[in-house]
Amino acid sequence: MIDFDPEEILRASERYAEKVRRAADEMDDLVGRAESEDGRIRVEWTDEQGVAKLEIDPRALRMASTELADVIAATIGRARADLAAKADMIAAEIFGPDGDPEAMVDDAETIQAQIDDFQAAFNGTLQDTSRILDSLNRFLGK
Repeated sequence: MIDFDPEEILRASERYAEKVRRAADEMDDLVGRAESEDGRIRVEWTDEQGVAKLEIDPRALRMASTELADVIAATIGRARADLAAKADMIAAEIFGPDGDPEAMVDDAETIQAQIDDFQAAFNGTLQDTSRILDSLNRFLGK
C-alpha cells in the first residue's frame, strides 16, 4: 500500500510555492550596502541597477584620484558581497543551509519510487473510474 497522502503532497507543494514566491519578492527588494573604512564613501548595490546609490563625502575628494577610485571600487565590491550574502540567506531558507536545491533531496531513489507509486495509484484510480462510468452508461442504456 502507498504510505503517503496525495492531498498532503498538494498542500506541501502549495506551501513551498508560496515560500518561493515570498523569497522572490524579497530578492527583488534586496539592497547590498557598504561603506569605506573611514565612512566617507557609501554604496548601495542592486541586481537591477548595479550601483543604485553612491555617496561621497566631500572630504574624500581630497584623496588622490587613483586612491579614491580604488576605495570606491573596493566599497562597490563589498556592497555586491553584502547583496550576495543576503540572497544566500534567503536561498538557505528555501533550499537548506547550502542554498542548493539538490541538497533538499536526501534519497532521490526513494523519492522517485514514491512518485512512481503515486502515478500507479492515480492510473489505477483513473481506470476504476472509467470502468464505473462505462457500467453506468450501460446501465442507463447509453
